Amino acid sequence: MSGVVYDVVYNVSLLDDIHNYFPALLYSHSRFTSLTQILHYVRHQMNHHFPGYGIGAPTAASGAATTTLNLIQAIDVITLLNRFGGAGAAAGAAATFASAVIVAPTAEQLESASETITDLSGSDLSNRCAICQDAILSTDTCRRLRACGHVYHRSCIDQWYQRSVRCPTCRHDIRDPRPAAGSPVLAAVAAQPQTHETVAPLELPPPL
Repeated sequence: MSGVVYDVVYNVSLLDDIHNYFPALLYSHSRFTSLTQILHYVRHQMNHHFPGYGIGAPTAASGAATTTLNLIQAIDVITLLNRFGGAGAAAGAAATFASAVIVAPTAEQLESASETITDLSGSDLSNRCAICQDAILSTDTCRRLRACGHVYHRSCIDQWYQRSVRCPTCRHDIRDPRPAAGSPVLAAVAAQPQTHETVAPLELPPPL
């Protein structure tokens, strides 16, 4: 490592390590489409800059090299997890870093934040299910969201909440029990008459 110029660009050791030893991860990341490609690139760069780093305990020539080796060891752990992960590991290794992270409510949160309706004979059925766009019939089993009051076919909304936590219509987070802004539920609460308690005036004792 003697005579090798180490550029300090970001003043952050990890970023400067990547800048010096793995520039493609910062400046040409579009060339990588899978974790496997990144691992191959990182290992190739490590063999170039730190020959024999994987044999025994590596001797780092600088603090930057130590940080870089820690990064590689962390990636090696991911590789081992994928290797022993069975059939799902191959799919995980091929997944890109652009894959969306699904945030969904639990079954308990869904049941607590909604109610199942099986009789809609007395309801306004002019609206369609916003998910499937089919008309809601009086015989359909539906689910009404407590916070906003929106109604959907139960099968439609249950499938929707497998990949989202928000109401398809008003985007209210189903995990929030408070009434949604602008919802009929909030309007009904605001329309309720306010009761005020009458407090008797304070009686002072007679003067001495």
